[in-house]
Amino acid sequence: MKKLSLIILLFVLHIHVLNAQNHSQYIIDLFDGAKENFGDENFVLALEKYNKLVNLKPKDITFNYEYGRCAALTKTEIQNGINSLELVYNNNYRVNDAKYYLAQLYHLSNRFQKSINLLYTFIENENKKTTINTEQINDAKHLINQCNNAIDLIKTPINITFDNLGNNINSTQDDFNPFVPLDESFIIYSSNKSFDRDYGVFISNIYVSYPTDSVWMFAKKQKKLNTYDNEIIYSSSPDGKNILMGRGLDYGVDIEHIKHKGKSFKLNEGNPIFKLVNSKEKETGATITNNEKTVLFSVNAEGSMGGSDIYMIKLKPNNEWSNPMNIGEEINTKYDEILPNLSADEKKLYFASNGHNSMGGFDIFVSNWDEENNKWGKPSNLGYPINTVYDNMTISYPTDNKYAYISANRKNGKGGLDIYRINFNNIDKRYSILKGTVYNSNVSEKKLYNTKDGEISIEIYDKEENLYGQYAINQQKSTFIAALPKGEYIIRIELIDKNKTYSENISIKDKNNFVFEINKNLYLDK
Repeated sequence: MKKLSLIILLFVLHIHVLNAQNHSQYIIDLFDGAKENFGDENFVLALEKYNKLVNLKPKDITFNYEYGRCAALTKTEIQNGINSLELVYNNNYRVNDAKYYLAQLYHLSNRFQKSINLLYTFIENENKKTTINTEQINDAKHLINQCNNAIDLIKTPINITFDNLGNNINSTQDDFNPFVPLDESFIIYSSNKSFDRDYGVFISNIYVSYPTDSVWMFAKKQKKLNTYDNEIIYSSSPDGKNILMGRGLDYGVDIEHIKHKGKSFKLNEGNPIFKLVNSKEKETGATITNNEKTVLFSVNAEGSMGGSDIYMIKLKPNNEWSNPMNIGEEINTKYDEILPNLSADEKKLYFASNGHNSMGGFDIFVSNWDEENNKWGKPSNLGYPINTVYDNMTISYPTDNKYAYISANRKNGKGGLDIYRINFNNIDKRYSILKGTVYNSNVSEKKLYNTKDGEISIEIYDKEENLYGQYAINQQKSTFIAALPKGEYIIRIELIDKNKTYSENISIKDKNNFVFEINKNLYLDK
């Protein structure tokens, strides 16, 4: 009996040893995989593995440092990254490096003064070293400027509200660079929700959706445009007929021209301009006018003012293209200026920059065309909360500038970057003008109402039966006029003396179904 008990005990101990060995090997393999992902600059997958390692060994300083560093580089899991790097910092491990990344996470959590204080001590300590990391010092100084910019911009926020476009558009990954034509008849954007299992990376593809009265339809991937490379939308002309995208991997992206007609999106591979524009460098944005005679594009080319600059090229009267021209130091800085986009009247240039007075990463700026001096004027930051401490890249306006489409990283989003329709609350709503003509008869008789028919009451209610407005009738023309924003309404007309009531529903549309003037005949005797 004792011998059997000993055998069982030895067996159990053997199982425990095997489990411990397997557990240790699992951690080693996971750590090796994380280091490999980090070396390949695949910080998203590295973050995922380091997160598992921190959960397995919460007090391991190395795992916490690497996890916090990946959180700063991916700009995700901010608070958990802060917790990890504060643990590292308090344990005196790689103190100055921890300060550098922790300051970035403080900035991303809007704790600007804490970030600034930490960055100053980082710079002071770095300057004491025998081998100074000049690049990190310059980045730290730039981040201090961005923190100060953020403090200033947040003091005077723009009065806007955000409308998330919902599950038909947004995913748990990044959905970004949305563009609509002036009539909002479609939306085209990029999303990196496709995962390449062979390479372990997310691939950006192009999606298109069409509006209904209340929501956008489920977005579909454009098979004729997408490949195994990344496809990123750069711009759409205001009429929606010319769309530009970037295609390629991070180290080599070219501009491609898409022609749009009806519901067809096709590559225009024969356009000679893009053979001229595309280079061995990475083109980081482009826009084309409706008449296809002017292209602005951004690229980190030799002779730039620093980083990626914006250039312009025009079709000359002899039908030849001009040489690319840098649009000047008013726009371009020693940092990156990317994703140029022109307004419908071509008098405003929108672009993204991590220079100027950016509050963090890339902000969206606008510059007005200076006709007197024949150049683009000093750009203005579009302000908070259009711009945030995260990267903000593009903005697309439909006809009336009451609304715009952006991608943003906001709380309660679907995940990563989501696409929003923003409402500028200080700009009046877009109204349809309803012109109603009242007939005291049926359709065939067409007898106009007049005062002899008795006193009349005209009211319009919203879909919840709340009174929206009361309207007087023009006695001579038997008409009334109402201005109605988007929504569902009930028109209710009563001939008071005859105790006779007429009602009819009316729907005021938005986006591409918007109608400025609606003429409606209302027959009280159906």
